[in-house]
Amino acid sequence: MLIDQYAMEHGTLVPFLGKPANTVRTAAGLHYKTGCSVIFARALLEKDNSYRIEIEEGPALDRSAGDQEGFISACQKAHNDVLTRWITAYPEQYFGWFHRRFKDTISYQ
Repeated sequence: MLIDQYAMEHGTLVPFLGKPANTVRTAAGLHYKTGCSVIFARALLEKDNSYRIEIEEGPALDRSAGDQEGFISACQKAHNDVLTRWITAYPEQYFGWFHRRFKDTISYQ
């Protein structure tokens, strides 16, 4: 599931790369409702034009408090934090700027 895209009216504003960004709620919502594991995968383009696939377990979050909105927001932030770490480590690999993640962020407080 691609979470680094503009979510239109289906997302919520959560920090990403140090700025508020409209963030997809689907992965966080499924994680809350099912307790499923979250994993991240990325494909890094190597100099020989092959790809190195890396898989990372998502951050563990406590959903026992019963606060669905709070959990989803914390989960979205944790997911965006992983993406931020990856992007800052390999900025040349990230091509997602055309998704306009930072559109509609004026109302973020």
